[in-house]
Amino acid sequence: MFEAESVRKVCSLIDEYVACRDIESLEKELTYLCFLLKDNDLPYVVEWLCNWLKKLCLLGDNVMLLTFEKGLCEISSSCDCDECLLLLQNYLSTSEDVECFIRILKPVSLCAAKVGLKYFGRIRAIFLSCEKLVNQVSGNDLFSALSASSGFFCNLITPNSVTLLNSADKSFLQHHTLHMVSMLIYINSNNSEKLILPFIRNLSVVSEGLYTLCISSCKLLFTSPDLVLYGRTVASCVVPGWLQLLHYFLIGQTDELYKFWPLIFTHEHGIDLVCPFVCFLLDTSRRELLLSIPKTNCTDSVQQSLCDDRYIVLRRFAIAFIRNLFEKYHCSLQLTWWNPQRFTLLKVLEAVAVEPVSAETLPNYITEAISCIEQLLSSSTYLARFHIYARFLEPTKDKVHPGWRGHMITLFKNHLHEVILMHTDDSNMQFGANNSENSVDTCYSDEVGCIFRSIFQYPLPFSSHEDIIDESSWLLSALNLAMYVFIRLKSCPSPPVFHIVKFLTNTSGGKMSYFSEFICSVKLCLTNRITQCQAHISTLHATLCNSDNAIETNRLTSELNVQENIMLRLRLVEMTLRQAETVRLKSKPTDYV
Repeated sequence: MFEAESVRKVCSLIDEYVACRDIESLEKELTYLCFLLKDNDLPYVVEWLCNWLKKLCLLGDNVMLLTFEKGLCEISSSCDCDECLLLLQNYLSTSEDVECFIRILKPVSLCAAKVGLKYFGRIRAIFLSCEKLVNQVSGNDLFSALSASSGFFCNLITPNSVTLLNSADKSFLQHHTLHMVSMLIYINSNNSEKLILPFIRNLSVVSEGLYTLCISSCKLLFTSPDLVLYGRTVASCVVPGWLQLLHYFLIGQTDELYKFWPLIFTHEHGIDLVCPFVCFLLDTSRRELLLSIPKTNCTDSVQQSLCDDRYIVLRRFAIAFIRNLFEKYHCSLQLTWWNPQRFTLLKVLEAVAVEPVSAETLPNYITEAISCIEQLLSSSTYLARFHIYARFLEPTKDKVHPGWRGHMITLFKNHLHEVILMHTDDSNMQFGANNSENSVDTCYSDEVGCIFRSIFQYPLPFSSHEDIIDESSWLLSALNLAMYVFIRLKSCPSPPVFHIVKFLTNTSGGKMSYFSEFICSVKLCLTNRITQCQAHISTLHATLCNSDNAIETNRLTSELNVQENIMLRLRLVEMTLRQAETVRLKSKPTDYV
């Protein structure tokens, strides 16, 4: 009783020294407190010290903080480690202030080291507390929390001590580290570079090999993505965690990389490793699995907002990673390289590119997805590109975004132009001779014929009931492609251009060419739509003249503006259609060779 009373008196005296900022006396009394302290005093003293740490963190008094932190560390080293660990873990798990958490983590680390990995179950909760904290903070706080967590892991688990862990404990630490690595995606890229190597070292300590772990993680992802391990789904830590690691292994530069990752792989193999994780992440149906993180003390709305923001960051990171991977290695991927699994990457990027938006401008992640597809096309041979365009432009029963279809037609026209130019450029001809998939002969491929048939088809299978105004973007692109081909025939004729024009205008069995059928179908639909729009505009003008209600007049005026804009778009399509027919007639030679 006397000793307990003495401990409380010392605590009260220390309170007075804090008030007058007597640092020297404060340090002496803390040392004396440690000398007096018995195990039954621990709950009171630990609570008292932790409360002071919380207050001083709010005040930002670093000198006092360091003094109390040192005192708490001394007590942790000298008292019953099991009881002290339990008490400190309780405060650690409830701490929402990052600085206070980090200050308490240091004495916790000392207790955990004394407990040892042989009794890992007693210290597992510390890792969970670290995860809980990083899930609810951002910016500099996130960087500080990750840095402290990495240091705690490194100090506690070493190549020598890890032998005390069983396979289940190692599996827990692997998933914990992958989760912490995934959080690096949400901090400044320069800061993430500083932190990732320590995490890689930590992961390698509890793994047989990182490449082996990557392959097993990928298998687990596709067999059991919704499996919940250690409070989170497999997908939520495996996908972003390995994307961050593979980004470092394949894009980053470090002299220590050989210690953790095989350096013998080709860049194509690197792409194959990345693709499954990117495809999973960009699949919006898997969103909830990716965002399955432990509940925090945040309100539902705050937590939802944080999840939404992080999901956008994740998608942008994955898209930028793929683009940078293809940019770094100036490859020329052959047609055979684009197997169904790799083509899936293009399809998921396409799905992102055509996501509906409510704003006037496209969000960054959509423009980045489009840029990424363009990069993948540029990294392929011309024959492979034409094969990809044939797949993208093939008419299906599923509705296709007209703007996206128009963009693909324009890209095809640009790449077709590059191939045609090879016929007149000796250096390019020599390059094509060394690689048949990059030669002018690709103009004669079945893929090019398939693309032209797919483009000049109207209406499309899914669009029999679509308004032509909604499809005007791709129709304009198709007509511009036709004009390019015919103008090229007239101004600079060449065998590949002759072949394409012949293919476009060839008739068989007394039937008109499919290009002529396309023109006739568009012209008929366009004429009917223009007539309809003109009638609507005339009716609106007449109604406006007789309207004396201000509200009704405003509504009619708005509707009239809409219809006049529609008419302008229809006239643009009509003019482009007329120009395409004109250049076709002017460029038509007497005989195609």
